[in-house]
Amino acid sequence: MFSDSFPVGSALRKEKLHSFKRSLQQQQNIMAVSMSQDIAVTRASYEICYLLGKNMKPFTDAEIVKECFINASNILFDKFSSKTQLISQIRQLQLSDSICVRRIEDISKHVSDCIIDDLKNCKYFSLAFDSSADVSSKSQCSVFCTVLYGTGYRTRRFSEVSAHERSNQRS
Repeated sequence: MFSDSFPVGSALRKEKLHSFKRSLQQQQNIMAVSMSQDIAVTRASYEICYLLGKNMKPFTDAEIVKECFINASNILFDKFSSKTQLISQIRQLQLSDSICVRRIEDISKHVSDCIIDDLKNCKYFSLAFDSSADVSSKSQCSVFCTVLYGTGYRTRRFSEVSAHERSNQRS
């Protein structure tokens, strides 16, 4: 038993407990580093998906972005001692089509929740709609919301909706 091998109050027991604490801290540090790397990879994946969505690019381009990133890193980080670690992190990026769709859905839900919270917590709000035609004469409608708080305001553009028909066509 532990009590028999390491009597209470003995220097041997104190040393053993100190050894256990050091071991626990090392294990926690390994887990913390591993988790922070996983979080960084996930955040990078969200950022790439966000940029693809923002620029209306297909999610299939995400794998091409990853490949470009790896190839560029091989060149840019050639003289770095941590090159293999950097490229390993890039290879861990999860950018399949289905993952990009889930990431965009997550981002959309977060933005939607923020907007609803803004509207629930504001003193006043106003909506503005703007329609125009793009370069190819397609009708577009943008929705803006200005939210007034006690100390200031914030304006957000919710969406831009394109009509399928050209605005200069007659029915």
